[in-house]
Amino acid sequence: MKNKVKQAVVMKIALYCAPLFVILIPVLLIIALTMNNPSVVCQTDTTTTTTSSDSGSSNGSLTDKNSDIGKRVSYIIDRFKKAGYSGDNISAIIAIGWRESNLNPKAT
Repeated sequence: MKNKVKQAVVMKIALYCAPLFVILIPVLLIIALTMNNPSVVCQTDTTTTTTSSDSGSSNGSLTDKNSDIGKRVSYIIDRFKKAGYSGDNISAIIAIGWRESNLNPKAT
């Protein structure tokens, strides 16, 4: 009788712990492998500058809808709204585009 109870308890523990181990062990391995990799270095490149080769001025305000930048922002907003993106997603897309190229489509 005691053997059957012990066996039932062990089976219940194994039933609940097995999925946890299946998920937890790979996650811990990934963390350990990425944390101990000396070739991975995080740094910020501060030497990159963005220049504009657009005809006319690409300067302007994000809120001025008549400036080049304002027109690009309006275009981005319209396209992604039609695609079903939320306002938070659209603002993140604009922020990334602004950070990477000042929304200049010809930037390299």
